[in-house]
Amino acid sequence: MILQTIRYESGNDTIEHSLEKSFTMIMPTFVNLQGYIIGKKFVVKEVAILRRGAILSHYIFTCSMPWSFLTKSENYCASWLSAYHHGLQWEDGTKPYSMVKRLITMAVIGAEEYDDNKTLVYVKGHEKREWLNDVLDSDNLTTETLNANYKDTDTLHNVDVTNTMRFVKHIKNCALQNVFKIYNWWSQRQKEIMDRRTVRLLSRRYDLTSTGYKYLEIGINVGPPSYVDITLGDYRGPELSLSLETWKGLNEQRWNIYKMLRKEYKDNFISVGPLTVRVCTLQNNATLVRLDSSPVRMMMTETTLHRMFEFDGCIDVTFERLVRLVDTVDAKYTRFSNIASKNAIRDSDIFNEHRLVDCELLALIF
Repeated sequence: MILQTIRYESGNDTIEHSLEKSFTMIMPTFVNLQGYIIGKKFVVKEVAILRRGAILSHYIFTCSMPWSFLTKSENYCASWLSAYHHGLQWEDGTKPYSMVKRLITMAVIGAEEYDDNKTLVYVKGHEKREWLNDVLDSDNLTTETLNANYKDTDTLHNVDVTNTMRFVKHIKNCALQNVFKIYNWWSQRQKEIMDRRTVRLLSRRYDLTSTGYKYLEIGINVGPPSYVDITLGDYRGPELSLSLETWKGLNEQRWNIYKMLRKEYKDNFISVGPLTVRVCTLQNNATLVRLDSSPVRMMMTETTLHRMFEFDGCIDVTFERLVRLVDTVDAKYTRFSNIASKNAIRDSDIFNEHRLVDCELLALIF
């Protein structure tokens, strides 16, 4: 278990908070907003932003207009939200409302160098997502509602408050506490996903970037029926599974993809079986290759693409070696399943401690 210290500025005070982390991963940015509905539009009052699970920004903004400018119905709505929803008063705030766009954009995007993937931002609520999209206005961001990608999202009231904090003025809904709740909920779901992640035997993983952030992996996906799986993935979580036919087809199209990068290809996309290849240009003029195969999307630079294609020979040799072992894996898996106990498997005549297939099946599956 890791205790990670978060240091952030809230008003005029610098606060440190230890956030318990049970595992390490590259993660999205989480945003929670509290505010008012004025003229049928959302007006932000408070925002909490947690980036990379460690960089927290929390702002309460001054009012967007004098109280006297509100209509009677808007006064009533704002008063109700202050009294029963978030507890913030119209006049509260330490940051000028004119700084909303700049502060939120800086907190979400940060000062990191550009990487292959768009920054993924999660917010709860469709209206708040639309508002946040308008404020950020960046092609280098993907903003999603949490419940769009995770159908079993709990209401925030039901999420455990362990390892969270609250702003003192709040009654029920605190953006600061909510962003921790969302992070904790998401982290637990990711851990469950990682625990259930596909097990591949005899796999080889080839790093496509200097940091190992993106990788190409080939191994036997344990069934039954088992099969040789070629996977393009990154440490954020998603994996793009490719059959040998799709992989070879992608390699055959490599020169057309390079032409597409230079705008010399006749179309703006290339289809390879279930895979669609496109080229996209971000707001900072960076050009990426985008691979889509529902429901997974993978983006990479041209350099990473070149690196991936360099492993074509390795994939061919490894695939030929692994495909001859698939029947053995299925047979061993079935026989081990009938025994069902690790000690019984290890002591049985069918277990061979000198065979890697046997050892990995026992360690990874049973």
